[in-house]
Amino acid sequence: MAKPSTKKSSGRPATRRARKTSSPGGRVSSAASRSLAAIPVEVLAAELKRRRSELPKLEARAKALRTELAAVESRIALISGSAPATAVQARVQPVRNAPKRAASSGARGARRMNGKPTLAERILAQLRSHAGPMSPRAIAEGLSKELGREVNQSFLVHISVTLRKLVNGGLVAQPARAQYVAKDVPSEPSR
Repeated sequence: MAKPSTKKSSGRPATRRARKTSSPGGRVSSAASRSLAAIPVEVLAAELKRRRSELPKLEARAKALRTELAAVESRIALISGSAPATAVQARVQPVRNAPKRAASSGARGARRMNGKPTLAERILAQLRSHAGPMSPRAIAEGLSKELGREVNQSFLVHISVTLRKLVNGGLVAQPARAQYVAKDVPSEPSR
């Protein structure tokens, strides 16, 4: 005679539970799940076709990212002073599929999309209109009226960094500490 079971029945039919194992990728797979061999060939072919159709988009994105990386590296070189601005501009080629962004005053040196001059262009114009060397504070005070911006530490740093880029690019000379003059304007000793 069979011995009656002491386990409670859950009301479900008795099935063998799948044994869970850990795969190399860290995923848990079960013996009850479908194996690759159990998937119809048509489904696998459709998935392969779908993935291959994504390839041109991924390649275009990779090309855009490489171009963006080259632009970032050239800006780093420009800021650090290791390469002149003209050499940096020649190396960076725009990508047709790259997302459209507003032009910055960095390595390209072009006007922004709104048609207004960049800070570097405004600084050069101010240095050219002034007779002698100017300090970053004097430049900031002149530009603050034009830009409607107050002269604070952040603005002075922005002016100083831009002046350093212009000095490294050969457009501005620095005859003395904290004194800048445009290269085409003769420098006079400051009093």
